[in-house]
Amino acid sequence: MGEFVYGIPANIFAIARIIGYHFIFGLTKCSGRKKGKNKQEYFLHSFEDTIEFLILTTVHPQTIILAMVLFFNFRLLFCGMSKLYPIVVLLLLCNCALAQDNYEIQVYASPTQAKGSTIFELHSNFTFNGEKNIIDKVRPSYHALHETVEITHGVGDNFEIGFYIFTNYTNPYGYKYVGSHIRPRVKVPDKWHWPVGVSLSTEVGFQSSEYSSDTWSAEIRPIVDKQFNKFYIAFNPTFGIGLKGSSDHTPTFEPNIKTSYSFNKFSLGVEYYGSIGQLNQVPSINQQSHALFAVADLTFDPRWEINVGPGWGLTQATDKFVFKLLVGRRITWKQSSKK
Repeated sequence: MGEFVYGIPANIFAIARIIGYHFIFGLTKCSGRKKGKNKQEYFLHSFEDTIEFLILTTVHPQTIILAMVLFFNFRLLFCGMSKLYPIVVLLLLCNCALAQDNYEIQVYASPTQAKGSTIFELHSNFTFNGEKNIIDKVRPSYHALHETVEITHGVGDNFEIGFYIFTNYTNPYGYKYVGSHIRPRVKVPDKWHWPVGVSLSTEVGFQSSEYSSDTWSAEIRPIVDKQFNKFYIAFNPTFGIGLKGSSDHTPTFEPNIKTSYSFNKFSLGVEYYGSIGQLNQVPSINQQSHALFAVADLTFDPRWEINVGPGWGLTQATDKFVFKLLVGRRITWKQSSKK
């Protein structure tokens, strides 16, 4: 049975307390901006306030990630950045996110899709050596072909929305539609002149119980990257949670890292994908998921995105060998000129 505070479920009480804190202090804290503080400085102070509040307040683990999102977005909203209001609404719908397993094997870069443009991507991968048994009523990944259609549109200069369609082909089950996710993402503006690229992606959606132990899940993915001449590095410290299904709704930590070196028209690199499990009961290393991919990115044409390479599982709980291919095509829509 869940815990209650004043007759209210503890998680709901914690979230309400976070919102109340913002409603009371958000506007008063923002008064500093009128005295000369710019939005970048205010954002940094807001982050410090967030950490302090989480330390001083008893918040259940599954609400900490949501608290960070609430603090970030309420600060921006109360500071007059009304153009980000749609982000606030979308992020409040998300608690956090469970990884898409093998349906999208990708380390995110910080830039968002350019305003008024769309990228159409096909994520394909085949599991040559993976799980052969049905576990918790979830079908095996052995010789499974995962294909995901991703459509991402640039809504603003620093805001995009992506939509996913997951499919799976495994003998003898045939070709199946697995589920869909929606993913809003916001980026720190370039004019803030941060030393690294930073963006925040959130995702929520559903998937079939035959292919996932959680039929509804969500994630929050901070994205940090940096280009050093020809060397590139990106870090995605992802947090995920099952909203409906067999899990107990405890967040999981899923770090993703990419490093690459650019040559003339391509780059070579390594991608790491991990999942250490639920934060309140981290399993042994063999029960965690850890994989390394050797990848190539082809950059011969800025309209195209191509990422390809093999991956090897490093633990017993990880598929042993997977090969992936990502092909994307960017389109900039022509806007009718004003007469």
